[in-house]
Amino acid sequence: MTAGVQISALPAAQALTGQELVPLVAVGHISSISQAVLAVITISDDTPVNPFLVGETVGIQGAGGMTQINGQGAVVVAAGGTSGAWTITVPINSSAFNAFTSGGILTATASIPLASMRLSSGVYSSTFDSGPIQYAGPNGTVAANNNFIVGNLIPNPAGTPGPCALWGSGGGLGLNVSFWHITDQAFDLASPGNDVGHTAGEVQPGSTQRGGNWWSIAGAADLGTGGTWTGQGGTSARGPAGLTLLQGANNTDQSHPAGDVFMIAGQVGSQGATYHLIMTQTNGVAGFGRVRVNSTPIRDEFSDGRIYSYPSNGFGTPIAPWISRGSTPGQPAGWAGSSEVATGTVQLAKLTSGGSNGSLTVVNGLITAIVNPT
Repeated sequence: MTAGVQISALPAAQALTGQELVPLVAVGHISSISQAVLAVITISDDTPVNPFLVGETVGIQGAGGMTQINGQGAVVVAAGGTSGAWTITVPINSSAFNAFTSGGILTATASIPLASMRLSSGVYSSTFDSGPIQYAGPNGTVAANNNFIVGNLIPNPAGTPGPCALWGSGGGLGLNVSFWHITDQAFDLASPGNDVGHTAGEVQPGSTQRGGNWWSIAGAADLGTGGTWTGQGGTSARGPAGLTLLQGANNTDQSHPAGDVFMIAGQVGSQGATYHLIMTQTNGVAGFGRVRVNSTPIRDEFSDGRIYSYPSNGFGTPIAPWISRGSTPGQPAGWAGSSEVATGTVQLAKLTSGGSNGSLTVVNGLITAIVNPT
């Protein structure tokens, strides 16, 4: 298989061959482990044949009692037994280990051929600008797939054709193509999911040039609606869902401020766009909105309209207004406290620069007098 590389001037009788390999994972449930110079492991799986082969590398985890063997890997030197009691022998000296009690998983990973590839002989262009990945087609001819293209002059959202990989480039019969970029699944119960990182370009040490910009853009449209962009933490089938974080950048030596975060609604259109911060409700229980400074909450908003402001009187007293405190500009806002409502004085701002402040008198939450400001 070639990706972005052309083969030039191959003789007519010569060809390139290869195989595409896919991972094959074998799993066995351990029923016993012997205490011996060469440990014999028995599994309880009822399968037509022994799932493990001589020469395979196996991993052991979760064994009860004989905990010293957990996390070890070894090459199978013998295999036997019968269905429900298959055995393998591994060069692990378990004679001094604790006695096995119960539990444990045995795993092995191998690669098996999925399909054979053959690049037909012939003369090809030695240069490569843009084109699909090539592979062997019918009768040994070179074929390609327009949904997997690598090249140097491919149109992209930047507006200038350039080097990139184009995945899922076209549909057919009115249907679009879904093309996912994933890492391999974990092969055993002990390994977490693989991490994926996409970064823009960095600069050399000592350079004052900026780092590369990074874009993630949903598909554009002409007369239809543009594609939706979704960023979501990982889903868990039976555990807590993963977090979704949007974080500004750091200044490593702390000589400059850390990066701000801007969430901006669309800027070009027939009118301005609205931003939405949405809490959700599931099984009759709603979440709430929270604003923090680092880990300290300063404001909560609840689904029934309540607002809790931590630095300024919590939920406030009944009928307490949300006010700006004091006559000095820049004072914080919050729910009016007892000294501002129950005892009767809420100052009203001046209407003119030379005028006077007014006041609102409240007794037990009832307005009893108003002095209009001037």
